[in-house]
Amino acid sequence: CPAFNETIDDGSNNKNNTQDMMEEPLTLQILVVDSPGLITMVQWNADDYFAYTNGRVKINIQLSPSMNQLYQEIEHDARTSSSLFDAYYTNPVILGTAVT
Repeated sequence: CPAFNETIDDGSNNKNNTQDMMEEPLTLQILVVDSPGLITMVQWNADDYFAYTNGRVKINIQLSPSMNQLYQEIEHDARTSSSLFDAYYTNPVILGTAVT
């Protein structure tokens, strides 16, 4: 397996640069409740994961202005089996009180 950015020979006398052959990163959409400190933490984790995967996975963070709107989005997505988001993120204590 060639190292990242290493030139490889595909057997056809054409040299290919693996960086040129790289696909777009997999992009995950995460909806986060707008909460001080939480957004910063999630963004740090997203940036760290992007680095950990060598740029193969990118996480886009979208903000929900309130817990109520986040809950409505989750409920709507569950009922319709369709979603613009791959994950939802909030403080677990807050989500527990919103669901019950």
